[in-house]
Amino acid sequence: EYPFGVYAYYVTVSPNIVANALSPFKNRREPIFPYIVGDTYNSKLLQYNNDFSSTQDKLPEDLLRNTEKYNLADYPSIAASAKTKASIAKIKNTQKGSVDSVKIVAGGSDYNINDKLTFDNSNTDGFGSFGKVTEIVGVAATVITSAVQIKERIELFADGKTVTGIVTSGLHDYESGIPVQISGISSAIYSGLEGTYPIKVKFVRSGLGTSLLASGLTTTITLRDDINIFDINDIVQVGDEQMRVIERDHLNQKITFLRAQNGTTGAAHTDRAEIYRKENKFTYEIDRPIDAPTPKNELYYFDATGNIGVGLTGGVGIGTTVSFVGAGNISTTTFLPIKSIRLPGHPFVHGDPVTYTPGGGSKLLYSFDGSNTHFLPETGLFVQKINNDLIGIVTNAYQIDNKHDRVFFNGTIGIGNSHSFR
Repeated sequence: EYPFGVYAYYVTVSPNIVANALSPFKNRREPIFPYIVGDTYNSKLLQYNNDFSSTQDKLPEDLLRNTEKYNLADYPSIAASAKTKASIAKIKNTQKGSVDSVKIVAGGSDYNINDKLTFDNSNTDGFGSFGKVTEIVGVAATVITSAVQIKERIELFADGKTVTGIVTSGLHDYESGIPVQISGISSAIYSGLEGTYPIKVKFVRSGLGTSLLASGLTTTITLRDDINIFDINDIVQVGDEQMRVIERDHLNQKITFLRAQNGTTGAAHTDRAEIYRKENKFTYEIDRPIDAPTPKNELYYFDATGNIGVGLTGGVGIGTTVSFVGAGNISTTTFLPIKSIRLPGHPFVHGDPVTYTPGGGSKLLYSFDGSNTHFLPETGLFVQKINNDLIGIVTNAYQIDNKHDRVFFNGTIGIGNSHSFR
């Protein structure tokens, strides 16, 4: 509708089709007088067009001809002005565009999927371009090698379909996704744990909650995360030093480490320094849960100095009063009956066979009769569960249910805070 739409101009033409092969109007109707019909025009009439002496061979300097606009490419005798004179246009509107594709002229190396890309806009007047790697085509593999590692004495325990494997002889360097074959389980009731499975390895890390000095056999600190991200007996690394987790104080969110493990040297570390777990665990999924129980071997570290009910004389009310740090880091006292060991929240069940290790300290002295003392052996020990915080020790399975058979502990107790029962 006015003033928009199409402005149409009409030309008078002959009713006859031109048959002359040499005519530029071959197979068309030839224009005839008066040619243009109408006396009003959308654009201002140029008087040059009304002059009988005007020709198309030489236009005035201020006039331009645009032939492409009117599809005059079929007329070689008419020149295209765009080839000889610059056309002037005014940009009235723009809109956002997009890049359909990017051609890689020269490939690079060490790229990963989802890597961010930065474009070099030098001498382009461009800005704001960004992208990411969505596909990588590598070079052809010419050599493929494989290696097989054999780990023995792997402890397995199942929780539904999820099985956790613990390497008991050092650490492993497994990565998530590699296939591991589980075999050699002696009991047929656990055959459901065997097979070849892709494994998962969890990477666990945090930050120190305080700085550490280079000295000390053990150290107790806070972390930047909950202390439960690490398990008892985990090996962790800070800088070049490896440490072993021997205690978790849940009430005060503190964790105790045995320093300088696996041949490393104790060193000073700054607050917030990264601490991460050196892995000895992996998990895999089995098709269906097994019917047999798979109890986990639990390890409990304790400080022999303040957790032993010492004395070589039996009787009601005989024991030792000890102090320990309770909730809120407040010093608290408690009474330990004779023949007992304080292990708060211990995991042991009445009758569990356990092994004993003094760690870096001296062995506990025990007695059967209150007279003769011996070093507590590392094997052949059984737990009498007194309560969730106290246990007693007997040296024969038939003594488990007789509290009078618990061993005495000499007042000259072993030193060190890395004694343990497993």
